[in-house]
Amino acid sequence: MKKRNLVLKSTKSEERHPEVDTTQAQEERVVEGCKKQIYVLLKFYKKLYSLLEQVFKRRLWGWDPPSENTGLLYLRLCGAIENKLKMLEQDFNYLVKTGRLWLDARFKAINEPDVNIFGDMKRMKWLPFEKIVNVGPVDWQRSGRHTCSAFLEKIRKLWESFKKERKKISSISDTDDLKLLEMVKNTISHYKQVSKERMALLRDEKKSSIRKRIDAPSKFPTPPNTTWKMVSIQFVSDRSVRVMVGLVDKTYTFEEMGFKDNRKVDSPDKQWEVLRCLAKNRGELSKQKGTAIQYGEKRVQGIRKKLRTFMGIEDDPFFPYGRVWCYRTKFSIEDKSCDE
Repeated sequence: MKKRNLVLKSTKSEERHPEVDTTQAQEERVVEGCKKQIYVLLKFYKKLYSLLEQVFKRRLWGWDPPSENTGLLYLRLCGAIENKLKMLEQDFNYLVKTGRLWLDARFKAINEPDVNIFGDMKRMKWLPFEKIVNVGPVDWQRSGRHTCSAFLEKIRKLWESFKKERKKISSISDTDDLKLLEMVKNTISHYKQVSKERMALLRDEKKSSIRKRIDAPSKFPTPPNTTWKMVSIQFVSDRSVRVMVGLVDKTYTFEEMGFKDNRKVDSPDKQWEVLRCLAKNRGELSKQKGTAIQYGEKRVQGIRKKLRTFMGIEDDPFFPYGRVWCYRTKFSIEDKSCDE
C-alpha cells in the first residue's frame, strides 16, 4: 500500500480530535501539530537538562542550594513536558488508527514519523526527580543525568524522523511556551554568571594564597635554647648566605630570609645591603668605617626584626649602640663570596 506524502499545514491544539477522522486535511493537521509538539518538547527537555546541570554544579562546589523559585520553575517545566507528551500520545494514537502511521517498522515510509521510537519513549522514565530542593549532586551524577540523557536522545531521534520537513518548523508560536522557555533561559544564564564570578574569585584567592606562600619568609630550624653567640652567617654570593648553628647548616637566599624589595622584581632591599656591609666588616658598622651615619638606625632596626623572625630568637641580635658606639652583631657574620 502506497503511503501519502506528509504536507505541513498550521493547526491549533484545540482542533485535534482523538476519534478517527479519515479526511486527509484532518490527518495533515494532526501530523503538523505532532511535529510542532516534538519540536517544543525537544526545546523544553534541553532546557530541563541544562537547568539541572547548573543547579547541581553549584551544589557540587558547596554553594547555595536551589532557591524556592528555581524549584517551582523546575516543577512548572516538568508539567509542561508532561503535557506535551500527553498531546503527542493523542496525536500518534490518532495517526495509527487512521493508518497514517504503522506500528510495524517494515512498513514505515522514509521521512515519516517513527511511531516505534515514541513507543520506546512512553516506556522510559523521563522525570529525574519529583523535586530538586532536597536532592544532592551525587543523586544527579548517579541516576538523574543518565535519565535525562537517555530520554533526550530519544526525543532527538524522533525529531530526526521528520528530517525532510525539519527546516519548516523554526519557531514556537505559543505565547505561554515562549514565556516559560525565556524564564528558564534567564535562570540558567543567571546561574552561569554567578558561577563564573565565584570561580574567578576562587582563582584569585588561590593565586593570592600561593603568592603569599611563595613570598612568605622561610624560618631557620633553630635548635632550642640557641643564643645569638651560637649563630654564624656567611655570605656565599651576592644573593645568598650560609647559616650555621651547631650541626644545622643551611643556605638561604635574600627572598627566603625576607629581604626582598617589593618595589622591584627579584631584587634585595637596602637592609640586605647593610647586612652585607656588616659581613664585610665582620659584624661591625662604626663612624670610623664611614657606615654608621650613612645607614642609620632605621635600616638596622629592620635587620633586627627580620633576623629575629627568621631565627626565632627573641633576644636583640645587636649589642646596645651606646655601649660600644657602633652597630656590632652578637652573632658571627662574614663575607665569603670573594673567596669562591
